[in-house]
Amino acid sequence: MKKFGPGAAADLDDPNSSLKLRFRAAGLVNNYIPGSRIGNSFNFHRLMHLAGEASYEIQNNLQEVIFRKYFGEGGNPGETAMLADAAAEVSGFLTKEQATQFLESNKHSEEVRKLLAIPRQRRINGVPHFKFPNVELSGAQPIETFVEILTEIKDYWK
Repeated sequence: MKKFGPGAAADLDDPNSSLKLRFRAAGLVNNYIPGSRIGNSFNFHRLMHLAGEASYEIQNNLQEVIFRKYFGEGGNPGETAMLADAAAEVSGFLTKEQATQFLESNKHSEEVRKLLAIPRQRRINGVPHFKFPNVELSGAQPIETFVEILTEIKDYWK
């Protein structure tokens, strides 16, 4: 929790923290489980890349399942079993066995490494990351920040 700042652990325990309030307002569940881990997310990125090749809808559905398992159930998106279970939940994608076989292979590793290098080269180190014509933002931002930026650039494409 150190990397998120000194108040991060307290915010996760506080049911009225701004983060928890934003989750609830969006109809999402955030059940942080103390001791849960994220680990290496490279296989998550590989699986998302494969899903994107299938279709945007499959990729979006897979991301929703993985986020539910991580944010709502304390799953680890670095673990093969969790990712394979998530892939199997997405209609028209992979079976658990196919996903496990893919994740234990090196398929898409080179492509994903190249894609992940792009933000690093641009010194982007936070997610989500937003790029606007006049500014780039890394990490979660309050709604007011987006309102301010979008108001400033509303005529940009006219």
